[in-house]
Amino acid sequence: MGTGARGGGRGGDRSGGGCQPGLPGPPLAHRRARRVPARSAVGGGGGDRPPVVPDPASPAWGEGEDGRVSGGSGGRVDGLFVYPVKGLSPQPLSGVELKPRRAFPFDRLFALARPDGAYEPGLGHGIAKTNYYVLVDQARLAGLETHLDGESGVLAASVRGRRVLSADLTTDAGRGDAAAFFARVLDLPDGVAPVVAREEGRRFTDMAPDSDRAMEFVSLINLASVGDLARRAGTDVDPLRFRGNVHLAGLSPWEELVLVGREFTLGGVRLRGTSVTDRCAATEVRPGTGARDLPVPRLLATHYGHTFMGVYAEVLDGGHLQPGDALEVGEIAA
Repeated sequence: MGTGARGGGRGGDRSGGGCQPGLPGPPLAHRRARRVPARSAVGGGGGDRPPVVPDPASPAWGEGEDGRVSGGSGGRVDGLFVYPVKGLSPQPLSGVELKPRRAFPFDRLFALARPDGAYEPGLGHGIAKTNYYVLVDQARLAGLETHLDGESGVLAASVRGRRVLSADLTTDAGRGDAAAFFARVLDLPDGVAPVVAREEGRRFTDMAPDSDRAMEFVSLINLASVGDLARRAGTDVDPLRFRGNVHLAGLSPWEELVLVGREFTLGGVRLRGTSVTDRCAATEVRPGTGARDLPVPRLLATHYGHTFMGVYAEVLDGGHLQPGDALEVGEIAA
C-alpha cells in the first residue's frame, strides 16, 4: 500500500437557536478526497530521524534556522468541515461565515448521550465525551454516512449508499426515530436507547468541559503533518480521522504547532492559536468503514514522542472563510 495522507476540500458546534438554514455540502460520499503524498520531516531529516517539532513559545517563526519553520509562506485552507452530530460523519463546506469567539455554525450541535451518563436535558455546562456514544469506543458509528439538512433539521443516514434513516431532529417523534435507529446500530440491550441531546446555545465539543470559551474553539489540521505520520507508519492516513474543521495545505510538517500563542489570519478571518490537540483512540477508526485499524496515538508517541495532531484556535475577528484562503502569521500574542 502506498503511503500518504488523504485530504482535500470536503467538511462543527454552535448555533443561536434551533436548526438554521445555510448548512451546505452534499453527503461526504458524493465528494472524492484528494490524495496528499507524505512529505519529509521538518528540516529535511532524512531516513527515520524525527522531525524538529517547533516550540510554540519560540520567537523563531520565520528566522530560517535549521529545522525551524519559515513563517507559513504558502500555507492555505485546503478544506472545511462541520460535524453536526458528535461522533458521526463530516459534512464538507464550500465556505463558512465565522463570528468572533464562535465555532463553525452547526458544529457538534447534537450528540447521542448515554442514558446512564451525566447528561440530562437543560445541562448548562460541558461534560466528558465518555457520557456520549462516540468513536473512541463505538467504532461502528463510522460505518454510517450521515447528513444533517440545516433548513429542515432532518438527519439522514446511509450504509453503502442505501438510505436507512430519515429523522426530523426538531420534533419529538423524529428524535425518537433517531434514538431507536442508533440503539440498533450500537446493539444496545432491549429498552436502552441513546438520548438525542441538543442544548440551546451549547456545543458538544471535546473542549466544552474546559470552559464555555473553549467550547467555541475551531480545530485545524496540517495535511503535511498527517502525511509525515503516514510516511513513518508506512500506510495511508486519512486526515478525516482527526475530525478537524480546517485542513491546511502548503506548510511543512508540524509547522502548525507554532500557531499556538500567535495571532494569524486565514483569508479575512483573524484567529489566535490556543493549544495543541491531544489525540485519543477515536483516531484509530478508519472513516467510512467502522474498522479500528490503526493505533494512531501509539504511532504518534513512537515516532514523535507526543500524541498531538492539529491545534485549536479562537476566532477573534469574523468573516468569510473558504478553500484557497491564505495563512498569514503574526507575532506571539500577549
